[in-house]
Amino acid sequence: MPMATTTTTTTANGDSECSHCHEPVNSDHVCSSQQLLDELYHLNDQTTEQLNKIQALTLEHIHDECQTNLEKWKTDMLSSVTELYDQRKKELELLYKDIEKEFEQFKQQQLKQLKTNITPKITDMIELTTSSTEEISQLKLNEVQLLLNKLKTEIENVLERKWIYLNMINIKQLNEFIKIEKEKCTMAACGDSSVKAPSTSTSSNGSRIFFTSEINGRPKSNGDNNGEHDDIVVGSNGMPKKKKKEFTLDVDDLFKLVKKPMIQFDVKTNSSTLAVSDQFIFVNDDKRLVLYDMTKLVKEIPWNENDFGIIVDMCYSSSLNLFLILSIHSLYTYDPLSTMSDDKLILKVEQVLPLDRNILASICNHNKFIYISYHKGVHIDSYTVTLPEWKLTRRWSKLEVCEPTDNGVRDIRCDSFYIGLSVMQQDLHWRVDIMDYNMVRLRKGFIMDQSENQHRFFSMLTPLFDNRWLFINWHTNKIWLLDEFGQVKQLNTTYKNIKNICLSNDLNYFVIRSEKPSSLKIYRI
Repeated sequence: MPMATTTTTTTANGDSECSHCHEPVNSDHVCSSQQLLDELYHLNDQTTEQLNKIQALTLEHIHDECQTNLEKWKTDMLSSVTELYDQRKKELELLYKDIEKEFEQFKQQQLKQLKTNITPKITDMIELTTSSTEEISQLKLNEVQLLLNKLKTEIENVLERKWIYLNMINIKQLNEFIKIEKEKCTMAACGDSSVKAPSTSTSSNGSRIFFTSEINGRPKSNGDNNGEHDDIVVGSNGMPKKKKKEFTLDVDDLFKLVKKPMIQFDVKTNSSTLAVSDQFIFVNDDKRLVLYDMTKLVKEIPWNENDFGIIVDMCYSSSLNLFLILSIHSLYTYDPLSTMSDDKLILKVEQVLPLDRNILASICNHNKFIYISYHKGVHIDSYTVTLPEWKLTRRWSKLEVCEPTDNGVRDIRCDSFYIGLSVMQQDLHWRVDIMDYNMVRLRKGFIMDQSENQHRFFSMLTPLFDNRWLFINWHTNKIWLLDEFGQVKQLNTTYKNIKNICLSNDLNYFVIRSEKPSSLKIYRI
């Protein structure tokens, strides 16, 4: 920057004065005009510097870094897929050898049955009719026919049996988890340090990779029924403003620390039934249906188990604005905002009828679809609801949703994207399988701890509505977290004797039902 020099002029009496401010010039003289000129030169230099920077600006490094990360992800995924393929191929060969042995045993048993109990009897009766006039009794014919029918049925069942279940995730489903998107930040917002940009996952080299989920092509945040991101929008004044914070629940912190609940209610029994809307908490307690808001008890309704059945599960449907109450043989609804008398509050859904008088066990809902699981998952029914009509649209058998050797299903639960099934295996270990809404298994769960025995289905499954699930084993008093990648880990917690956990419909409250002592604890998220 050129520095201006002070110019002087000589007055009539021979003194020197500044040609800018006309003040006498001496060693202490500082010209204000000269100072302004110096600052102007400095400002010009800064402007030139910024002009050069803008002209040199480029985003090529952003593209290169993201491209490098994408290529690394592709390489890692291909390597993982190849490794997984090799592992599953070996498992297939071992499993097929076991099945071959089992199949060969079946063949030998059927051949023995045919050669020992059926063919000789038929031969004897044929010989009898050709060598004598003695008549063959109809009873003997019927006995052989029954044996033959039984053998034919067993062979048909074997031919229809799948023997091996191959469950593979479609690569297209990764679209729901991995996206490359433009950072949702206006230029005005990016220049304002007081406005935070939407959360991203940032690699060590600084490139941003967005992980989102989509429904019908629109981004959807966890637990947001409107399908909108919680990031920056432009207000009516044209300035950027922050929307509400996206839902996140730090499960580790929640269970590690003994946090004082916002409010606590004492209950009389150790039942696990619990359902939560955005306004109310609904439980079954000591042959009463009890309704709370987030601060107080609101209503108690008597429940006659002889008339209505023992309650096994309940949930809240935001699309119907109703609590759904499942007993061992029937389904009932309850409108918490209804002003009708108590005897008309609980309505039976007559269209829901269990098959062959089997026991109902668990219920969940997703929009207008209601899923009901029978005891041990012998069947799962799907209903489509357009009030007042409830239509049975599909029924799955246990073999369609479980492994042939599994003991059965304990809970069926829905989150924003999938169905979760808590399954007890033949070895009594628990796992959580992830299904789509057509009950096609997308991911077989990893092994967790065991049940006490095959008859004690004592556990509870809870969705966190962000592709994560909580599993509570009542027998071992342990809580497990299933993450969005299918990995499981046991949570270290000071909470004990938890029977059930529910999130409110608006994801603002976290409710725990526990025993010893029996209580309801409400936490604000």
